[in-house]
Amino acid sequence: MIINANRNTGKYNEFGFPVVTDSNKNFDGPLQGFYTGLVHSVADYVVFAPCDCPFFPSNLVQQLAQPLVHSHAKLSMVVAGGRPQPVFAIVSVDLKTSLGKFLENGGRKIRHWIESEKYSGVDFSEPTAFDNINTTDDLNKAEARLNASPNG
Repeated sequence: MIINANRNTGKYNEFGFPVVTDSNKNFDGPLQGFYTGLVHSVADYVVFAPCDCPFFPSNLVQQLAQPLVHSHAKLSMVVAGGRPQPVFAIVSVDLKTSLGKFLENGGRKIRHWIESEKYSGVDFSEPTAFDNINTTDDLNKAEARLNASPNG
């Protein structure tokens, strides 16, 4: 596990996992974080998930990896409720050169890069599993969801 963070790195260090910052200081967005993860990985594939989406399915990695075994794709991303969720993806480190070039050419949208590669979309039936928390209202809804769950 690697955490990519460009701010509050001391707080993220408390989790006990390596924390890496983007190789450039342009704050180019999540796709730069993908590149940083691929550069720092010692594995053949990297799974990406944002830290502000706490309800993603526990079988996320298994589901994303499955189509890669049976295809020539080097990445797969979540599709939930018919909507692509490109911040949830598994990517082969073989694609770091392609991603580096995409970024050098000004590309910033994860989905645009993914769609420029051979990929698999993996359907998940519960779109709210990929909801993120960005506001106080989102946080209150997430807390209510946790309190309502049987394991809450």
